[in-house]
Amino acid sequence: VYRKNEIDSAKYYLDCANDRLKNNTYDLFQKLVVLKQYGKFYYQKKQYDKALDFYLQSLTIANKLDKKDQRKIIYRLLSHTYKAQKNEKKHAEYLEKYLALNESMTDENNKALNISVDHILKQQENENKSITNTGDTASILISILGIVTLLTGFLLYSRKKEEKERLILQQKDE
Repeated sequence: VYRKNEIDSAKYYLDCANDRLKNNTYDLFQKLVVLKQYGKFYYQKKQYDKALDFYLQSLTIANKLDKKDQRKIIYRLLSHTYKAQKNEKKHAEYLEKYLALNESMTDENNKALNISVDHILKQQENENKSITNTGDTASILISILGIVTLLTGFLLYSRKKEEKERLILQQKDE
């Protein structure tokens, strides 16, 4: 929710952006963003018809550019605006479109992620196969080194313990 001075500032900057749009200094995607922001501005001012007009213009561009992520956002904005107008039929229609597109995009992302993970796992499996022999030799050497270290540690511990016991016996004998 914007305060009064923030709304005035937002309107000023949106008008500046709109002037640039008229001078064709923006590409089509930037026009989509500006139109969507105008819609948000008018939604905040509770001028829902104007908000819907800007959202629908931005949706047309999102469709033309095949920008699913923007289309999803605009569907949600349209749904909220129709709900604010108490137009339950249109609210439900755009909410359904939003949910369907959101699910579709999530499924696509999951598929892409699964493909990437499968590819990485296959690469690791191939790498593991190629270094298995090297890995086995390294494992054996590390094991031998570990055993030698443990034996050395045990022998040093045993020797210190024997020396302590000798010292204790010598002190008792004195």
